[in-house]
Amino acid sequence: MIRACDASFDYGGRSILDALNLTISCERPIAIMGTSGCGKTTLLRLLAGLEQPTSGRFSIEGIERAGRDLTRRFYSFQDFDAFPWQNARQNVDFVLRHTPGGDAPSAGAILEGVGLGAHGEKFPRELSGGMRKRLALGRAIASGAGLLLLDEPFSSLDVSAKAELHELLLDLCQERGVNALIVTHDIDEAVLLSAEVLVCWGPPLRVAERVLIELPYPRSEASREQPEFEHAVVEVLKAFRRVREEEPVQRAKV
Repeated sequence: MIRACDASFDYGGRSILDALNLTISCERPIAIMGTSGCGKTTLLRLLAGLEQPTSGRFSIEGIERAGRDLTRRFYSFQDFDAFPWQNARQNVDFVLRHTPGGDAPSAGAILEGVGLGAHGEKFPRELSGGMRKRLALGRAIASGAGLLLLDEPFSSLDVSAKAELHELLLDLCQERGVNALIVTHDIDEAVLLSAEVLVCWGPPLRVAERVLIELPYPRSEASREQPEFEHAVVEVLKAFRRVREEEPVQRAKV
């Protein structure tokens, strides 16, 4: 359970969050969508402990967020998520060495599981965009975190690479019991991966609509062919249209 209690965050003289109150049940992955610059990434960074709220607080599983605790959550950056001076195996091994507990698989086993078994000695600059995203998922698995905070995890990938990574993340969530909070601009991706889509507007960030996704589990890329998938996409599009029509009225009230 994630909670924001009167959480505010100011940056550069602008209010990015203003007394935000929000409860998110992460029994299944949740997608966050909204206009560019509305505060989605800032929300993830606050939850990850990379930023401090100006006022108010955040809690995860009833425990107030405090610092970068990899055992509770793992934040994946939008553009770059590996140490450039370490190869793929060393990047995963670094996370393993800083994660409590002795039951985690080896770096080699994790890389094999994300399709990088033959690329462990390559440095990030030598990996394709899809491989680097696989490495980011490998580091997330190594962290043992129960909650992944994913900022545009599959942006700028071709259709084939994106489909493969969707399958990887679905397997991670469905088979390992991991949950995820996913910021994305891709409606199809949000519907496929999540149980609920939060439609946001801002700044300051507000959750204008919440759309439950009735697409049955377990899911895979083949779930796109189910009638529930198309229905859910339409419902999210309708939510965006309602928010776009209502936003001028909301701003006039401020």
